[in-house]
Amino acid sequence: MSERKPLISVVIPTYNSGAYVLDALVSALEQTYPHVEVIVVDDGSTDNTRQLLEPYRDRIAYVYQSNRGLSGARNAGISHASGDWIAFLDADDVWLPDKLQRQVDRLRDLPEAGLVHTDAAYLLGRTGRLQARPTPTPPFEGDCHLQLFGGNRIVVSSVIVRREWLERCGVFDESLRQAEDYDCWMRLAPHIAFAFVPETLVLYRLHDSNMSKDRRTLRSFEARVLDKALCNDSLAVRLGSRTIQSRYANLWFEVGYVGFDHGEFKEAHRAFARSLRYDWRRVHVWTLWGATMLPGSVVRGLRRAKQRAIEILTPRIPPIRTAH
Repeated sequence: MSERKPLISVVIPTYNSGAYVLDALVSALEQTYPHVEVIVVDDGSTDNTRQLLEPYRDRIAYVYQSNRGLSGARNAGISHASGDWIAFLDADDVWLPDKLQRQVDRLRDLPEAGLVHTDAAYLLGRTGRLQARPTPTPPFEGDCHLQLFGGNRIVVSSVIVRREWLERCGVFDESLRQAEDYDCWMRLAPHIAFAFVPETLVLYRLHDSNMSKDRRTLRSFEARVLDKALCNDSLAVRLGSRTIQSRYANLWFEVGYVGFDHGEFKEAHRAFARSLRYDWRRVHVWTLWGATMLPGSVVRGLRRAKQRAIEILTPRIPPIRTAH
């Protein structure tokens, strides 16, 4: 008897992504793994997305809805899916042709896994140039609940997840404008094993409108995700207070540092103060917290001097060759 091949439902949420969505769609339709249904959720686009997708309507399920945000679009796709597994592909990302096949192959080694993700590389705009992305060490595999608390390094467009576990643990939280994928993985992790394919099978596009480029907002939503996760008393016990405090201290320090780097010293002052409430022993945080109380012109002058010193002292490195 031949082995049953699971149906994978590919959910592509799109909002005014006409410049990129066909690249994503074609990469899903051209997968070497044949048991695939593709669901494109148009989340209220006002550009030419509908017209671009028209030639593919006999090969995809097209869902149009009023704008609900990225989580709402993914959730709509999940509700229309009929597959055993759900795969996510953001409209500005691209899959390599054997991405899904390699994940199904991985499941033969770890059939108990409920989520399989892969390595990824950065795709720089529409240039076709690739840039390596640091691979998490150790990779997120097996019981990942404690490891995930330290930060999310899983690219959402690399993930396939068993549909039954999404239904049990809940889909994406539509109250989160960012870090909604992190929240989803945190809720899944206590119940399922994760598996990892250590191959670059996803191209994550970097461009000016990437949501994740606003690191301050992202980290603020991450704090909400951590707050939710720590409602689980067993997780707090397993982590220990020192680990929890260090995580929050690092998170709010990053929020403060980005604000400081953008010259938004009042916001940076508040974020550094929050970081210090979690760990008061960090001298570098005290230093920057104090600097935010200096006149803005003085701080900007110090920052320019520091940047100039870095430029002078940093050795010149030849440009990295990138693939096309």
